Amino acid sequence: MTFSGPVTIRLPFPVSDLDRLGIRTTDVIRIYSYSSLTGSWEEISDVEIDLINGYITFSVTHFSIFCITAWTPDISPGQIINYPNPFDPTGGTTTIKYMLPQAGPVSLKVYDVSSSLVAVLEDEGTQKSANVEYAVEWDGRTDSGRIVANNVYFCVLSAQGTVYVRKIVVLR
Repeated sequence: MTFSGPVTIRLPFPVSDLDRLGIRTTDVIRIYSYSSLTGSWEEISDVEIDLINGYITFSVTHFSIFCITAWTPDISPGQIINYPNPFDPTGGTTTIKYMLPQAGPVSLKVYDVSSSLVAVLEDEGTQKSANVEYAVEWDGRTDSGRIVANNVYFCVLSAQGTVYVRKIVVLR
């Protein structure tokens, strides 16, 4: 269906989702419409995003299915990130992304605040390439399968004699 002129659409979204995902700026949010002619998603430009009240406003000239997305953060060599952070293990996982400045064996482990090992996500000696983005999911469970308590955890990536640490907050 095509309209005779532009129609303004205002979509609400829960601001709490942005907080949960660690999104603080509008530059990672995108709006797409589905084109039945091409069978693909097309990005909509000239979008206004109200992070305070939780609205996205844009104009279109045809009826469609719309999708709101948030691009995940880019990472650089020698960096480790995770999202969402904090996360609720009873409702999902957190994605841990990392990139190595040089190829070699890695280990990726999660520790609690008392330095006790909680989970091994990548075994010692797992070979990884340089300048490649890797993603690992953590479901908030210990290696024995128990869901961890609300707390701060430390994701520790060891590679080529260097240790990278990322705080992960579990909040149910």
